[in-house]
Amino acid sequence: MNYSLHKESLERKENKVIIEKMLSELLSNNIRVNFALSKEAVQKNNNNESDSFIKSALQAFNGRVIKEG
Repeated sequence: MNYSLHKESLERKENKVIIEKMLSELLSNNIRVNFALSKEAVQKNNNNESDSFIKSALQAFNGRVIKEG
């Protein structure tokens, strides 16, 4: 899953304003948020993109994996 796409969506001004407003009301305090991807999420995302690319190439060329390593 591409988490950076979700992060970019949350960072859009109109979405960020809604989130900050709701959290501020819920917590009865002025809340500001910043979004960040953890190293684990970024690494997992990179692995998933590689896997997706490989799967796509295998399907496109009717291929199969002989040896992983």
